[in-house]
Amino acid sequence: MTRPDLRDKIAEKFGLSKKDAMEIVDTMLEEIKTAIKKGEKVTLVGFGTFQKRKQGPSKRKHPQDKTKIINVPARWVPRFKPSKKFKDMLNRKR
Repeated sequence: MTRPDLRDKIAEKFGLSKKDAMEIVDTMLEEIKTAIKKGEKVTLVGFGTFQKRKQGPSKRKHPQDKTKIINVPARWVPRFKPSKKFKDMLNRKR
């Protein structure tokens, strides 16, 4: 599913214009990104939790010159942890 697909479903379900529905989708995503950047957890009950985590430094092979090792510095990465309810829904037999 893409952002336009999500927009269309929201517009149809709530009787909104596609423009208004896209504004809702964009606002929601921007608020989630802003909160995570500030270091806040974003928990959507029944869906999961978004947060940022520190990924330690590592050494990797250079993509073009496989023999050369490059150092990758520590950095922040986004993480998503699905809720138990979401995982159970995915693994339920039909």
